[in-house]
Amino acid sequence: MGKTSNRKGEKFSSGKKATYEEVKAAYIDAIKTALPDNPEIAKNADAIFEKLKNKSILSPNAKTKAKNAKTKSIGNAFIFEATQDSKICRILYSKKFYPQAIYHLQQAVEKTVKGFVLIEGYCEQEDVFTHDSPYVLIKALLEKNGISELLTSLGNTSFISTNERVLSAIRNVKERVKIAKTSSKGIEEHLASINSYMNQFNQIFDFLYDVLHDRDSNYDQTLASARMTPVVTLYVLSVITFPHESFTRYPGPEMSPSDYTKQLGIVKEALKIVKILECEQRKIKKL
Repeated sequence: MGKTSNRKGEKFSSGKKATYEEVKAAYIDAIKTALPDNPEIAKNADAIFEKLKNKSILSPNAKTKAKNAKTKSIGNAFIFEATQDSKICRILYSKKFYPQAIYHLQQAVEKTVKGFVLIEGYCEQEDVFTHDSPYVLIKALLEKNGISELLTSLGNTSFISTNERVLSAIRNVKERVKIAKTSSKGIEEHLASINSYMNQFNQIFDFLYDVLHDRDSNYDQTLASARMTPVVTLYVLSVITFPHESFTRYPGPEMSPSDYTKQLGIVKEALKIVKILECEQRKIKKL
């Protein structure tokens, strides 16, 4: 197969239309040449292409939209309630009612996730009304769109270790306490990981466009990236906040509302988290 260039945006030329496999091979070579500082992408490029090929994020206009107007309407209602919780969090925080403020922060994150997964069709309605909804939703964010597979294929050690810790904490109260007591520095590292994850994704999107546009004319690189950002951000915010659903309300031997002082990491970083969350809420309203 002859090609005019391996650079993004330029077309492949041959006597007949290039097959998906041929185009993929050419772009893997381009990735290896263009991203010398990220050998994991080049090393795992073939697996990344295959894992992404049939995932919903590659065709944001097909199968990933809410199944019906009612489901999308419920999703939008959750987003509205989430914005209310964000506002309540700010008000309570300003009055130094820290455990109550963090509870509403956790609720704002959870309801934003519920709204997003309903609008995008990642979950059925019954999934968001279960008592285990924080865990169901974290899994939905990761498993329904290829995020988990993509980050694992990239060899992202930060994601892999974080995800293992979250899965362990789902049924282990001691692990949940550890996450709940994450230091301010630890939370800042989690928040910084959002940009790290997105930088990796965007490097791949830069090279995927021509391949996927050839295969699926519905593929919209900008829309795919816009849909990826809430998934990544909400996953990270869910990891930070999900243990606080109960610890902020009920006294217990492991952790109690009285532990929510200005010295606790989540309290120190609360307003920064709210600001990030409110930005994602505005993005989701536009999807």
